[in-house]
Amino acid sequence: MHRIEYMAQLRNKALEPLYLHSHTRRFAKVVFLNDVFFCATDVLELLSQARIHGAHLTCAEDYQLRHGALAFYDTWVSRDILGNPFKPHHLNIADDATALVAHLNNRPYQVQCCWNGLAVIDAQVFMHPHDIRFRRSAPDECSASECSLLCNDMWAADMHRMVVVPVAKVAYDVETRSYLESSGLVAHKALVANAGRPREIDFRPGPKSVYCHPLNDPAARVPDGPASYVAIINAGAATATAA
Repeated sequence: MHRIEYMAQLRNKALEPLYLHSHTRRFAKVVFLNDVFFCATDVLELLSQARIHGAHLTCAEDYQLRHGALAFYDTWVSRDILGNPFKPHHLNIADDATALVAHLNNRPYQVQCCWNGLAVIDAQVFMHPHDIRFRRSAPDECSASECSLLCNDMWAADMHRMVVVPVAKVAYDVETRSYLESSGLVAHKALVANAGRPREIDFRPGPKSVYCHPLNDPAARVPDGPASYVAIINAGAATATAA
């Protein structure tokens, strides 16, 4: 089985309680966590910012120390609102100037896609009438991550408010988490700081194509195919144009 197909099935399995009981219980948000070091305040901050901005997908930023330098981790999935991939250097994380300025000032910013080790998703994404599921790419699609395809499917369904909250930072090892803590780069007092003065995001229509670096080989664990920009269905752009 292809790794992406397996991961999609695993994530959908975790969501079965929502699928089975949404007619008798009210679900608001779904929180997904990777194998990361985090604090409760990181999750609470994402939930708070999701509410403030009416976001359909809200993500932390994930990091790893590489040769002693702090590097952004999830460059495979994260795309700025221009459709370009995030970059590892934490001081030059995105081509989108608006996102970069917000990132450097620890303010939430809009993206085309994110996951970043910690993601809060509007439960309506997975419920009727949208019924979106994690999946593997179709034969005529770039073999992207199941998380990337989720973003693309959400844009097609006009659920395109996607936000990264840079004050919520997670790490994949103790050393990196300790570095974030000692550098004051984490969200301990973010909820108090944001109370009563939320910062608005000027949501933009989004791109017509996104950068894709495919994972073709079923045995591969890192992207192995030629990268390219691929067209996506962008209902958000159509809505903005009509407005």
